[in-house]
Amino acid sequence: MSDNLYFKGVPTAPDVEKIMAKFGALPEGSEIPLVKLAEAINAELGGSRLKSVVASWRKRMYRERNIDIQGTGDGCLRFNTPEQRVAKSGKLVESGRRAIGKAIVLAYNTDNSRLTTEWAKARQAVLSLNQRKIDMASAVMPEN
Repeated sequence: MSDNLYFKGVPTAPDVEKIMAKFGALPEGSEIPLVKLAEAINAELGGSRLKSVVASWRKRMYRERNIDIQGTGDGCLRFNTPEQRVAKSGKLVESGRRAIGKAIVLAYNTDNSRLTTEWAKARQAVLSLNQRKIDMASAVMPEN
């Protein structure tokens, strides 16, 4: 089959189905090597096809079964336990806080006198996120 038949690439669904049939839903805390997933769909390890199919499979597992799958950094994927899911969510919150912090600093360092009234209001809206960011962070951070 030629890749040219599809305007946006080859569909991932058939390969996702192969992975679902072969591995199903492993127990929480289980790990699966990426090499096994590559073998299951006859894809090159590290190739873009494998990355696309694995991304689709992970999204589907989360959407349909509420299973969160995360890379371990050593060539495996892990079916996260509840504790691992909460740890991951905390990292995502921290990442979001850093991005908001950078946006606030950028807006703060922008010369307000050179902005139109409309853009000055937009700048002020971004700056007002600072207090909300602090409130949000304190609400989700564990107490020591």
